[in-house]
Amino acid sequence: MGLGDSLIDPTGKLIIFSVYLGTGMVMGGLGIPLLLEIVPPNPWYGFKTASALANEEIWYPVNRLTGYWLLIMGFACSGTAICAYLADLRVGTAAWVNLAVCMTCLVSMIVHTFRLLFRLNAKLNASTSAE
Repeated sequence: MGLGDSLIDPTGKLIIFSVYLGTGMVMGGLGIPLLLEIVPPNPWYGFKTASALANEEIWYPVNRLTGYWLLIMGFACSGTAICAYLADLRVGTAAWVNLAVCMTCLVSMIVHTFRLLFRLNAKLNASTSAE
C-alpha cells in the first residue's frame, strides 16, 4: 500500500461499489420496459434513430434488443461491483475492472443494435422497392 492508502481506501472502495452497483441497477431497470415493448416511439427514451422513430416495425425490435442489452449490462455491472468489493481489490483496480465490464457491455449493445437496425432498414427498403 502506498502512503495514505489506508486512510482513503475504504471510502474509495465504497464509492466505486456504490456508483457501479447503482449504475447497474438503473441500467437494468431502464431495460425492462424496452424489453417488454411497452415504450412507443418517442424522442426521449429508447434507441432513437430517424428510421426507428419513423417506423414501428423498426422501433420495437431495435428497442427490444436494446432493453435486453441494458438488462445484461445491469446484471454485469452490479455483479462486477459486488465481486470487486468482496474481493477486496485496490481502489484503482476495482475502478478499472468495473469500467471495463460496463464499457464492454455498452459497446456490445451499440454494435449489436446498429447491426439489427441496418438489417431491418435493408429488409424494409427491399420490400418497399419490390412493390
